[in-house]
Amino acid sequence: MGGMRLTSAWTVFYSLVAGMSPSSVSQAIRIPASMKWTRSGIPLKLKVLQAAASNNKPFLGICRGCQVMNVALGGTLYTHILDQLSGALEHSTENYLQLAHEVKIEVGTRIAEIFGEPILKVNSLHHQGLKDIAPSLRVAGHAPDGLVEAVELPNHPFGIAVQWHPEWLTDQESTRNLFRKFVEAAGK
Repeated sequence: MGGMRLTSAWTVFYSLVAGMSPSSVSQAIRIPASMKWTRSGIPLKLKVLQAAASNNKPFLGICRGCQVMNVALGGTLYTHILDQLSGALEHSTENYLQLAHEVKIEVGTRIAEIFGEPILKVNSLHHQGLKDIAPSLRVAGHAPDGLVEAVELPNHPFGIAVQWHPEWLTDQESTRNLFRKFVEAAGK
């Protein structure tokens, strides 16, 4: 089947996520090529993610990949968490190996099944975050300040995204299990 991993190699276009309604997302994807943001490949990434979601292709969003998953499916973002979320933690540390905060995993989610732990200690390297969750997504984890840190696409072979960087936390068995499950889903 194959699978797709969305990572933090690109930045989410500011006006796309700064309060546009979910119905505007498809129109925003067709912004004229004269705008600089098209060079980042965001429109293509949004369309590829939408296709993976609708065609039941496995995908794993990591950090900005989580943000793009939410936007592609109709959600919005905080463009700067500290300025827009009352009582926000500092989510923008500089050390991939620093365990910055906990994430409480929601019982009964696919992510809970995969990680097998109710609370994870994670790194945190983002200043943007999920605000309005796309209607098709299910929230699967929160930081102590209430910020959504994990989402999943119910009834999908593997449509999962996390706001942290699990690829730097492979000393944790639960994190290794995330990648194992993704590879298994992609191999089917």
